[in-house]
Amino acid sequence: MKTPELKPSPLATNTSRALSDLSEKGVKEISASLQELLADVFALYVKTKNFHWHMTGPNFRDYHLLLDDHGDQIFEMTDVVAERIRKLGAWPCDQLVISLATSVCGTAMLSR
Repeated sequence: MKTPELKPSPLATNTSRALSDLSEKGVKEISASLQELLADVFALYVKTKNFHWHMTGPNFRDYHLLLDDHGDQIFEMTDVVAERIRKLGAWPCDQLVISLATSVCGTAMLSR
């Protein structure tokens, strides 16, 4: 079995696009999908924090801590997705506000 060739890290090169086996079209399509995912994950983070901030009732402390933990985990996801977009050679967050407004969670946020 042949050992796969190791490719240099795209962030360590001067290329404008990641070194990969993907076509230019593939990179654009995947980057666009990841941008949408980033907007959705960020909207979910904001909604989770909103629930965290407005929690009331007899189980306040338990839910407050649970939602805080969930919010932290969701926020960590934004970094992973954004770094994957950069690895592909695109720029995350170029239109995050626009994407956020049209995201699944963002649309619900705006109609609230």
